[in-house]
Amino acid sequence: MKFDFRTVALIKNPSSSFGVSLGCMLAVSAICMLASWAGADDLVLSGQWKTTSQTGRIVIPTSFDQCLPFRKGVAAVSVANKWGFINRLGQFVIEPIYDGVSLFDDGVAVAGIGGENGKSGLISLDGRFVVNPKFSKIIGPLDGVYAVWETDDGPSYYIDKYGHNAKAWGDLYFDGLRAVQNVDGKFGFEDREHNYKIKPQFEFAYPFEKGLAKVAKGGYGTKGPARWGFIDTNGTVVVDFQFDDVESFSEGLAAARIGDYKTGKWGFIDKSGNFVVNPQFDFVRGFNEGLAAVVIGNKTGFIDRSGNIIIQPQFDSSIHHSESFSDGLSPVTVGGKCGYLSR
Repeated sequence: MKFDFRTVALIKNPSSSFGVSLGCMLAVSAICMLASWAGADDLVLSGQWKTTSQTGRIVIPTSFDQCLPFRKGVAAVSVANKWGFINRLGQFVIEPIYDGVSLFDDGVAVAGIGGENGKSGLISLDGRFVVNPKFSKIIGPLDGVYAVWETDDGPSYYIDKYGHNAKAWGDLYFDGLRAVQNVDGKFGFEDREHNYKIKPQFEFAYPFEKGLAKVAKGGYGTKGPARWGFIDTNGTVVVDFQFDDVESFSEGLAAARIGDYKTGKWGFIDKSGNFVVNPQFDFVRGFNEGLAAVVIGNKTGFIDRSGNIIIQPQFDSSIHHSESFSDGLSPVTVGGKCGYLSR
């Protein structure tokens, strides 16, 4: 049983064989250690004092093995290699009985049962399967559509959240355009009449989001590494091809990296391609609710849009990089266990 989710960083138990994909190209290529507060600034964890900023405090104790961000009032967490969902009080609203889950999207989440050779389907907010667990692999959603495989080596097809057949991802349009690849392996964008709106010229192309698409030139057999930038729906280069990697814009800023994936540094650019926050971090998450998670060394903290450190880097840098504020809370990890931080 494999899980691939477009919109979550990672959902993987160490003992499982779940596969994970962070994004899509085109049509696309988830016991108690008690914490108590002694004052506004001090946190006691297992008898040791930790200091947090006054703007951030742990409100759901670090008692879970893995945590994902809140969405619509619930968050996915794992205990003893089983996943369930909690509310903002830290109470289970869906018991941890699943081998893997995704975030909820439009009222449903991917969930798997049956262990390594089990099956996955879609559950509702009450934990009931609304699409029976019969798939060996589910990827998505992309615009409400899931790619599914009934066997690992069988053909894929596409369903909506009710399990009904749906259009293939290659037939989905974003901002009226879809990415297409020509015989030379170059990507461009066509409109609904199948006319090229942007001629094939890119080595990589992601779907448009709010009028911009991240695209790359170079890499994959060309001379030199890929260089990333952004174009608008007319094909005009809005942000020049000057970055080693970029993420989509979020709250007006996009994460951008200078240097290779091992030693390069991340910062944030505006829609003119200028660094608003200079590249200085080992890893970052996009802005959400005015804050972005940043990693310095092996510690995670949070900055504002000006690059000011609002919550000091003091939390363990989880392999999932799932730290992101939503519904006013963000998952954080301390001593190998995770809980939730308030703003």
